[in-house]
Amino acid sequence: MKRTILPICLTLGLLLLAAVMAVVPIHLYVLPALGAEVRAADEKALREQVAAALPLGSTVEQVEAWASRESTYHGRITDLKGHFHGIGAEKPYSNWVTRWMGASAEVRMEFHFDKDGKLSRRDLSIFVASL
Repeated sequence: MKRTILPICLTLGLLLLAAVMAVVPIHLYVLPALGAEVRAADEKALREQVAAALPLGSTVEQVEAWASRESTYHGRITDLKGHFHGIGAEKPYSNWVTRWMGASAEVRMEFHFDKDGKLSRRDLSIFVASL
């Protein structure tokens, strides 16, 4: 009796180990790579939406009004002396990959202005804090 239980337990243990090892690469390698592709596509779409809403040449007031509607946080970017350099904004980001992996992510935006107070550059990125 003892001789038949040992091979069965050993076989079941190896099958369990094989199942775990099959899932780990998907979680560690496949989903983050797929997530990067999904984020790139989402980032492109978000850039287009922001560009349509805030074309270059928009005023500081227009950007602040948009940021107060569309973001969860926004504020002025200043240097240590208090000189204004732009506006930063953030809002939560989620897609099926981040939800499945339990990652937290956000869209980070920066708006820079020329000396006349007109929008000259928009920077947008999706930041994933944990994968």
